[in-house]
Amino acid sequence: LKLPSIDRLKWCLECVITASKMVDAGVELQNEAQRTVFHKVLGAFKDAQDILRVLPPRTEDAVRFYTFLVSFVVRVRTLRVKEYLLLPVLWVDEQDLEHCILCLVTKHTEETYCNYSLTIVNASTTINSGLEYHPPSIDTITGEVRRKLSITFRNIPDDRIQNTAFWYLFFRPAVCNVRSDAKFVYEKICPFLTDMHALSAVQAELQDPRNADDFRSLPQNGDSSLVYALFECARVIAKNDGMEPI
Repeated sequence: LKLPSIDRLKWCLECVITASKMVDAGVELQNEAQRTVFHKVLGAFKDAQDILRVLPPRTEDAVRFYTFLVSFVVRVRTLRVKEYLLLPVLWVDEQDLEHCILCLVTKHTEETYCNYSLTIVNASTTINSGLEYHPPSIDTITGEVRRKLSITFRNIPDDRIQNTAFWYLFFRPAVCNVRSDAKFVYEKICPFLTDMHALSAVQAELQDPRNADDFRSLPQNGDSSLVYALFECARVIAKNDGMEPI
């Protein structure tokens, strides 16, 4: 757990993908819908590994960063309908504390001008990690405080999600030696995509009856391994494919 967040995410992805090889999808999954979601989640995790392999470490190498951005934006433009990109959102704050949450980008259709969505997934319990932007709910039976771990910005115009300048600002805290914070992610970067504040995006989501009680318990010992956030990403993908939240 003393490893940098990117290395922990790489390790966690490797563990989950290795464990998935023990699943006999044809036998253990009950129907074709479950098998489709299983392979879609696995595909997103494997693509995330590929992105992390070429994501430059903290460096001042502008050429390497530019090369990564150009190839990544091409990947976004060529995203297939209902295909997912899983990305790290990483920053170091003024107290030299590193924070890492996750992001899912998907393309819902090719029939409109606003075909994409971006989901921020945050299961971190560290201070200043941005969890305060995720609304809480009280379990009426146990009294436990739960959180809506995912916030989705929907109906994103193609020209904004494919904007290289946006992705430069998105990845800059992870690649360059600059300080940032959760406010920059939740109130500056993501709202650019839809002209909507993160809290407004949450309110729009909660109007969907399927999301009305989609609040989750947080891991008591934190999520330093990021495995809880990965499982939440899998839930988001399954829910987007029409499966009931669990």
